[in-house]
Amino acid sequence: MSSREIKITVFYCQHIPGSTEVDRQDIERRWAGSVKCYPLPCSGRFEQIHMLKSLQEFSDAVYLVTCPDGQCRYFDGNTRAEKRVAHTQRLLSEIGLEHERAGVLVTHNGSVTLTEHVEALKGRASLLGPSGVHPDRYTGSDG
Repeated sequence: MSSREIKITVFYCQHIPGSTEVDRQDIERRWAGSVKCYPLPCSGRFEQIHMLKSLQEFSDAVYLVTCPDGQCRYFDGNTRAEKRVAHTQRLLSEIGLEHERAGVLVTHNGSVTLTEHVEALKGRASLLGPSGVHPDRYTGSDG
């Protein structure tokens, strides 16, 4: 892995296509430690602290992948989750980080798999570059 590999965390509704435990393990193995994926029984169970803790401890960017609007098995879980991510983005801006380091991806097409979503999110995160939260990771310092 390159010393400048962007690290992301992806929380996801486990009801989207290609989101089995085997799929999750394959994704994490494919990106050799630069992607961590966490399934949620519903994106409505997502809390802001999950994103903030991920940014503090591991990630350059954190994303939530929800089921399509109107298709939440628990009525409005994805809508609640979107509001929580928006609030997290405001918090990040207030502390001086780019709000784009947190995001939500509402799935629109039932045929797009978790792997494809993660690929898109890795691309999105790479445009941001490394986070200023973990400067030692990119300088080679053990600090």
